[in-house]
Amino acid sequence: MSEISAWPHFIIQSVPDGIITVDGQMCITDLNRAAENLTGYSRAEALGQYCGKILQSSLCGKECPLKMAMNGDEVVAREAVLRNRQGQRIEVSLAAAALRDDQGILLGGGGELSGHRPF
Repeated sequence: MSEISAWPHFIIQSVPDGIITVDGQMCITDLNRAAENLTGYSRAEALGQYCGKILQSSLCGKECPLKMAMNGDEVVAREAVLRNRQGQRIEVSLAAAALRDDQGILLGGGGELSGHRPF
């Protein structure tokens, strides 16, 4: 990886909130360290997996913020409860946006998970 082309990866890994990205089929394409800590899954375990399997969110399915953002041009923000690998329920704020290339073609979606705390 050249130094400059690696910057997006290092930026995502350094953000203190959980970051997850998905492709058009809702399969995970990236997951940062904070999201690993939140979900209990390593990046290697999560890559390629359906995001609902990893996040286990109260919004998975018909109210999925990532799907909603990918179907529009707006950022979608919601409160949600995730269930991590250990079965703990965790309250989060989720902000999701469509990821598009320079020509506006949809590549997938990205979500930021913040304010998490187990209960």
